[in-house]
Amino acid sequence: MASIISPLQAFSADIGGVWTIENEQTDASTEALSAGTIQLDPFGQLYQVSWLAETGSRLGLAFYVDRYLVGGWGYEPNYRLSLFHIQADGTLEGYWALPTSWGAIARETAKPDLTDGLEGLYDVDGIDVLTRKPRASHLSVRRNGDLYHLGSTQFPNAQGLGLRLGDWLITNWCGTRGFGVMAYEVSEGEARGGWISPKDDQFHPEVLIKVG
Repeated sequence: MASIISPLQAFSADIGGVWTIENEQTDASTEALSAGTIQLDPFGQLYQVSWLAETGSRLGLAFYVDRYLVGGWGYEPNYRLSLFHIQADGTLEGYWALPTSWGAIARETAKPDLTDGLEGLYDVDGIDVLTRKPRASHLSVRRNGDLYHLGSTQFPNAQGLGLRLGDWLITNWCGTRGFGVMAYEVSEGEARGGWISPKDDQFHPEVLIKVG
């Protein structure tokens, strides 16, 4: 299985720093996430993401793995970021973190119970990122166009939203609508992808250009 790149490895790959945002929407009336820049700073085993934008500032977290920059944000520090590696047998090997866990990553495994491709029900076993104690839950995954909706018995009052890149599913969970998910493929100082939020359930394509 591919491993998540450590902050030192990711930093040597020239991922950290300042990136400008170029919106690829053809509809000028479509809301952009932000007109400005994104800054990536190593944060434990993750990256802290800072949006410096005309529409306001926000903070998030991101993984860098297999040339993919994937993450999410929340307007309040009560979101949960999860990254799943999709195995050939349908098992989801998961990594997750909280904005309050100081960059630490916990592991979990979601085994298919009743699935059709990626969609369906899973039995989840894992370790809590804060208490380091075992925990078990059930996960549901449903596709809707470019995005995925998720539910969990561990977070009955939260909604999950996800994007898929290759064999990876990046998801973000929150009890409010003030959060989102981003996913980009990085190549030679450029990151192409986009973001979604529960505000409109639409994929917003954009390009990030590294400038510093």
